Amino acid sequence: MSTITPLATAAPLAARLACSAHVVTVASAAEPHAGGVAFVVVLAVILFLVALTRAVLRVAALIGNFLQLAAAMTSAILTMLIAAAVAVVLLVH
Repeated sequence: MSTITPLATAAPLAARLACSAHVVTVASAAEPHAGGVAFVVVLAVILFLVALTRAVLRVAALIGNFLQLAAAMTSAILTMLIAAAVAVVLLVH
């Protein structure tokens, strides 16, 4: 048993050391990719803002067309009301 005990204690220590070395290696390897992730996030935000801008411009154009339609309908209804009022006035006299 005296020959197994040093090996049994050395194995967990080596595993612990290898594990911590692996974590440091992974962390140092992840640092250069952090700039890539930030670039992708910034690019995604820019694309979202571009899409949002296009949507807002389309909604503004839609509202403008709706207001033109409402103005045309209002003038047509007002013309019909004036014509009906003139007809009523002519028929009453």
